[in-house]
Amino acid sequence: EYYRVYGDSSIRGFEGQSRSPLYAKLEKDRHSAMWGDYLTDNESSNADIARIQRTLTGLNGIFDNGKTRVQLFAAEQDNMRGFEEIPGNGTAMQYQLQDAPIVKSSEVIEIITRDRANIGLIIAQETLQRFRDYSIDDYTGYLTFHRVIPSLDDELNPVSIRISYDRVEEGEDYLVAGVRLMHQLSDNLNVGASYTRDEHETEGYQLAGIHTEFKDEITELQLGVARMSHNEGNEGGDALRLKASRKWTPDSRTELVATQADAGYSNNSSGVIADRREIKLSQHQKLNNTTEAKLELSHSEALSR
Repeated sequence: EYYRVYGDSSIRGFEGQSRSPLYAKLEKDRHSAMWGDYLTDNESSNADIARIQRTLTGLNGIFDNGKTRVQLFAAEQDNMRGFEEIPGNGTAMQYQLQDAPIVKSSEVIEIITRDRANIGLIIAQETLQRFRDYSIDDYTGYLTFHRVIPSLDDELNPVSIRISYDRVEEGEDYLVAGVRLMHQLSDNLNVGASYTRDEHETEGYQLAGIHTEFKDEITELQLGVARMSHNEGNEGGDALRLKASRKWTPDSRTELVATQADAGYSNNSSGVIADRREIKLSQHQKLNNTTEAKLELSHSEALSR
């Protein structure tokens, strides 16, 4: 009765994570300024298709007065970025990255679900945390999750693991910087804008976008547009995502999701797929306490065929 067993419910994590020798953070109310490791778009909305999910080591400042939120970040990098997607296999193990080894603590791992009728349409995504949700060997690339990752969800939509990370190979230093703005116009309406600049000599890009969200008890609307241009004269592209839903009665709901992205829009974190047009209209109708009817109309095509 006098001695705890500390291992019963212990959780391993980071209080001051930094790949550099220094970690520092200053906070006041909702405002903060820090030097260390951070995830660029940890609190971004799905409406913001110009977001990037990347772990950086550098400066990150946030101004937040409850209605307006401004984030500024900048970091000097010397590693190339890698990206892989692995289908779920119905277990928590037997996953491995192909391009291991990777830079320690540089990975961003998400569980994404694609619509079975529109494979280019991502209907759900969840960002995981190291130690809480998974463990990874940086040298071998072996991944172990703390729960089973199914191959299909309850509605038979395919589930996969999306991983982005820094490769171990070092090159010339380059700057990654960005700004994020979110403003609450009313209790139901938000608007936002994003801009990111990656100055890598060959793989660098500029990415800008605006988005808006409206939500009340019966209506939800998300709209995002973005443009991406690449260094070295590589072709860029535009992207758009629209999601609208309306609850007509407690038992009846209509939803429309539409995305389109040019071939040059290669932002893997956006939730839209390059060189695709995806449209899905669905009607959900509850018939009684045990039965629900669902009608779906889908359109999916490659833009460059």
